[in-house]
Amino acid sequence: MLLFVAHARAAPLVAYYDATWASLPAGHLAASFDDDNRAYRDTLQMDTVGLPQLLLHFHARVESAGTFAADGGARPEHYAVDYDLRKYRNQRVSVAYVAGDGGLVAERTPQDTNRKPPLPESYRRNVIDPLAAFAALRQHLLRHDAKAGDHFIMSVFDDVRRFNVAVTIRSTGGTSKLVRVHLDLMAVAGFRRKDDRYAPEEAPRPIDVTFRDDGMMTPIQLDVVVAWLPLVVRFDHPCPDLAHCTAQGK
Repeated sequence: MLLFVAHARAAPLVAYYDATWASLPAGHLAASFDDDNRAYRDTLQMDTVGLPQLLLHFHARVESAGTFAADGGARPEHYAVDYDLRKYRNQRVSVAYVAGDGGLVAERTPQDTNRKPPLPESYRRNVIDPLAAFAALRQHLLRHDAKAGDHFIMSVFDDVRRFNVAVTIRSTGGTSKLVRVHLDLMAVAGFRRKDDRYAPEEAPRPIDVTFRDDGMMTPIQLDVVVAWLPLVVRFDHPCPDLAHCTAQGK
């Protein structure tokens, strides 16, 4: 049986990523994964470039913090997203997790700018945010002797939508020391149906993530289809800290 030994909190894993859409430049992403076997505090900064910048003018900073349960599952405390998207400027997602009947409940804070009615509490109970789900996935891979075919599901809520993330380990090990994971995002509540049957918003969305098995489970690539075209996010270089994580840091 694999034993997971407690250790002092190490320096965060900070990395710079490039994104391409249909093989064209699409964006930059700087990530700080400040995790140990007890807690996580993760941050992403994202900016579009090229055609996506002309279409979306998207910029976002995402923060998520919480602790890990004994089995490595995430117990979130707060989730925040500050973003600009087209004409929507200075928007904020702000969710706190409070104790309720049957477990933690995701509740909007007064800083949240979303005007959509919240989902019923049953859809917001015992859920984790998207960044916490990524932290829990990395923690699972670090704590367990993952094997091809392993499968589990995480319940995720992003302030508007509730969905399940079905995780399947595709391959591990080998000379490349890579761990390849397949995710299926499956709608549960809060999704808007579309008339276009070829691109329904509620359809499962497959995502492939590749990690380097280097003791930190460094994410090195993410592949997903957006608007029928492949979006690929690739690791470019490590950074000393998030404030200095730029393209010039190579």
